[in-house]
Amino acid sequence: MKPFPGVAGEDRISAISPLRDVEARRTESKNAGKGSPELKAIRSPIAPWPLLALIVATWSPGQAQEIQASAPAGPEAALASGETAGKPAKESPVLKAPDFTAKDLQGKEVKASELLKKGPILVDFWTTWCGPCKREMPELDKLHKKYRDRGFSVVAISQDEPRTVQKVKPYVDSNKFQFLVLTDPSKSIGNLFNVRQYPTSFLIAQDRKIVHFAESYLPGDEKKLEELVRGLLGLGAESETSGSPK
Repeated sequence: MKPFPGVAGEDRISAISPLRDVEARRTESKNAGKGSPELKAIRSPIAPWPLLALIVATWSPGQAQEIQASAPAGPEAALASGETAGKPAKESPVLKAPDFTAKDLQGKEVKASELLKKGPILVDFWTTWCGPCKREMPELDKLHKKYRDRGFSVVAISQDEPRTVQKVKPYVDSNKFQFLVLTDPSKSIGNLFNVRQYPTSFLIAQDRKIVHFAESYLPGDEKKLEELVRGLLGLGAESETSGSPK
């Protein structure tokens, strides 16, 4: 190595030492401690904390408000997140009730379009072996008797097959139900309405529009149903008319 001009021996060694230290550090950073987190952070083009500081420093309240304004709110936000405030209402498998003809328990043919001339009807599909059906039917009978003079009627269509259809009349007679009961052992009418479980009911307006659709039954369901029936009959809420003179 050539001596530095005008520099003594010991001073020359001191002047060269920092250069050696730099070379040693470069070599160490290339070949040693490759798994060290500290060295990885040094070699990284942009360390995470400075990047975060940069984002925070350049973020403006206006940008936050813009994003918040574009996010869905209310029911849309619930749907977007897959959450709802309550159980969603099911849609009817048919939008307009098909006309049908079936026999009652006396063998007389009954046509749906003729029933609708008098007022709205509730078509309920049921079977004698269905537990929820049996719990629902007394409530439907009360509803039928309460509003039949105003044109409303309940039509219970049995979906019992030929081997069990003979149980329908004894069951209806023993419970003294007064609504209309029809039989559909071939399930042809049930298929027209796309019925897949029991009980399934359709509240039908006089223009054959499906106003309400329900599957299965829970105690209390009849209260909502009665509100809808009263609406179709042009009646107010029960509390508004219960005290009125007859």
